[in-house]
Amino acid sequence: MAEKTITYVASTEYDGGAERHIKRLAETVQPDWTVSLLGHLEASRGALRTLGTYALGGKWVTRNLPLAFVRLPFERRKALRAAKESPSLIYHMHFKREQIGFSRAFSRLGSVIWTEHGVFPERLFGLILRPFYRRASRHVDTIACVSEKVRDSLTVVLGSDKKLIVIPNAIDVARYKEARLEERDAARMNFSFPSERRVALVIGRLAAAKRPALAVDAALAAGCLVLVAGSGPEEAQLLARYEQVKEVVIVGEVDDTRQLWAAADVHLFLSNGEGEGLPTVLLEAAASSVPSVAAVDGGFGELAVSLGGIVADPTVQAIASAIKASEVLTIDQNVLREYDLVSWRLRHLQMYEKAVRDVKYE
Repeated sequence: MAEKTITYVASTEYDGGAERHIKRLAETVQPDWTVSLLGHLEASRGALRTLGTYALGGKWVTRNLPLAFVRLPFERRKALRAAKESPSLIYHMHFKREQIGFSRAFSRLGSVIWTEHGVFPERLFGLILRPFYRRASRHVDTIACVSEKVRDSLTVVLGSDKKLIVIPNAIDVARYKEARLEERDAARMNFSFPSERRVALVIGRLAAAKRPALAVDAALAAGCLVLVAGSGPEEAQLLARYEQVKEVVIVGEVDDTRQLWAAADVHLFLSNGEGEGLPTVLLEAAASSVPSVAAVDGGFGELAVSLGGIVADPTVQAIASAIKASEVLTIDQNVLREYDLVSWRLRHLQMYEKAVRDVKYE
């Protein structure tokens, strides 16, 4: 067995923030650790050595839980077989299926670490999983939370913060910068936007909890052109609703978002906070010197303001007023130092080293 080995245990068909988090983490720690994937990630297709797959169904959601629990023993057996053929010192798990279903068994092979990417669910899904989650956490060395908000929610669920640490989400700050005038004009030409109009950017998963339609309506009310990037269950509805509105351009998923930020004057983050951990779009906006307007009930108003943004009630009129007020906001780039990949990588390496020491001296 390699001296320093990590296996990321995750299987999902999505390509969202958590999935990209795993891929980025694997890429940044590989100079120091040998990294493998057990499962399937669209975000890392071909980029990681894969030990095998085990999933007989998708990520856990409320509607598939009965069948998910039936499949779980078969998935666990298949995953264990693959893990034993190529053992690791650490097994890092990110989603509820693996955390609840695999942790006890995998703790006999090496140290188990969890990362929680969002607050613990409060609806039926969370109520069902809570006792299983607490029981599985007994077999975990450390639970990394992407924000203090996530840590606080897990403290309530677990009844203790003993195993919890906070490693805030991060971005490669150096990749982003304020667009020069000629860069801004060139970016806008890609979307057929005139240079003299303000542009509001709505970016991320297009789900009901993110309130993308509210964002578009408020931006239009403020006299802005609107650029919408992302995919999700609300995408078809948005396309149908704004298809004939020439001020709205919906571009779907975009791999390199820097052209989007270059075209934007203001960023709208109107999530109600459901399932959120620490939205990297707020960091990307600030690194690009684009102020964010955040909904006051989303739980990230303090972060948005610290990054040079503004908060508002989740109504068309209030958001439109905030968009207009954002014209005079300035971004303090120094705040972003806490969220840079350099410190993020170091904190993860320290967590991994601690997990190995804990096993060594047990």
